[in-house]
Amino acid sequence: MALVALRPHSGPVVVSETESTALLELQSKLLVGMATVDETRAREEAVKLEGLAGGPASARAVAALYLYLDDEELRQRARRILTESSSEAAEHALLLQAAQGEDEWQAPEAELLRTRLGWFGELVLAESDPSILRKVRQTGERLVLVVGLGGFALLAGLGLGAILLVTAVARRRQWSLRMEPASVGRGIYLQAFAIYLWGMIGGGQVSGLAGGAVAGSAVVILCSLIAGLGYPVLRRIPWSVMRRELGLHRGRGFWPEAGAGVVAYVASLPVIALGITVTVALQAWAGGSGESPQAISHPIVGMMRGADWPSILFLGLLASIQGPVVEEVMFRGALYGGLRSRFGRTFSLFAMALCFAAVHPQGLLAIPALMGLALAFGFMREWRGSLVAGIVTHGLHNGVLLAFMALALGGGDRRTRPGYNWNHQISCGPFFGVGACFVGTHERGHLESQGSTMR
Repeated sequence: MALVALRPHSGPVVVSETESTALLELQSKLLVGMATVDETRAREEAVKLEGLAGGPASARAVAALYLYLDDEELRQRARRILTESSSEAAEHALLLQAAQGEDEWQAPEAELLRTRLGWFGELVLAESDPSILRKVRQTGERLVLVVGLGGFALLAGLGLGAILLVTAVARRRQWSLRMEPASVGRGIYLQAFAIYLWGMIGGGQVSGLAGGAVAGSAVVILCSLIAGLGYPVLRRIPWSVMRRELGLHRGRGFWPEAGAGVVAYVASLPVIALGITVTVALQAWAGGSGESPQAISHPIVGMMRGADWPSILFLGLLASIQGPVVEEVMFRGALYGGLRSRFGRTFSLFAMALCFAAVHPQGLLAIPALMGLALAFGFMREWRGSLVAGIVTHGLHNGVLLAFMALALGGGDRRTRPGYNWNHQISCGPFFGVGACFVGTHERGHLESQGSTMR
């Protein structure tokens, strides 16, 4: 666990340029939608995005937004950003040309901007093409509407969750907790979790050396799960006993368990929100005075940018089915079950949540937010005994966040849009495919956490 937590990407997170550009696209679309009703405020908020312009691609993205907002000060900023982030790419030269006031595009130049820059290319071309301008504005307005409705739903959920949480605490002595601490496996389940974890690490390294395709990552995750579950069987623990002690059963039935999980998830929203608040505060603190807070992201954000719908569907299967099943079985089943039988409920919950957060690739700043969600799933395991509640709500949580990203970033053609290199080397560790996704917060008025985590 210590080796995983201390891996190179765990300190202050350095978000890759692919992820930075995807985050910029999310926030730029929101600012484009904002500009239709309050252009002055949109320009003020746009200036705060410069902290993400750390490389040529992200610099081009910020410059394209500045050119769209059509303000002389922003145009000068665009020139400075593009000059400081020099590049020999043809699209870089075209953007610099536009920032200097030369934006009469020939057909080949317009096609190059759209092909190389995707949605940001459309931003640059919008003022010269009414149909593109209409499309760009509709995209931004739709995203603002979705985020606004999501914000209202989140506030309503937090209110209802607070009521449920207070009621649960007040009646805690009446609760019937159904989890049975492991009496047979005990240390064997902790060893099984260690085998799973090392399988992920070793498999991730091998997959990375082989090219790191997403399908390869999915295979690594599945094989690690099989190795972890196979170990107790090899140690002569009967399958029937292991199923009961790990929560691999339907409890009181699938639908009652799923419904109980949804109720528990809503009741846990205040705890999750507290974790997110601590993470945001740590971001601002780590950013330093006068600087933009550090971004917290995950490669899946970059993968969604420009992804076609078959790719989005595949990612959805990983994030909403495989990820929840694997992580609930190993973290809430093997790890928490083994700890619970030795150290009691409270310590085991927090130790499991800390381990769960530490192995994800967002780094130390995201640990409070991820721990909040892990505690919610851990309580479901304690309350229901079965893993069904946690798996269902885990999958719904990830599915909603992935649907939002698909709406905001996906639906493109990867042959013509600047998407993610799906065959790149895995650089963020073994939890690549279904790790946490934290759609970062950067400043007031920008895209805030949107539920904030995806495992």
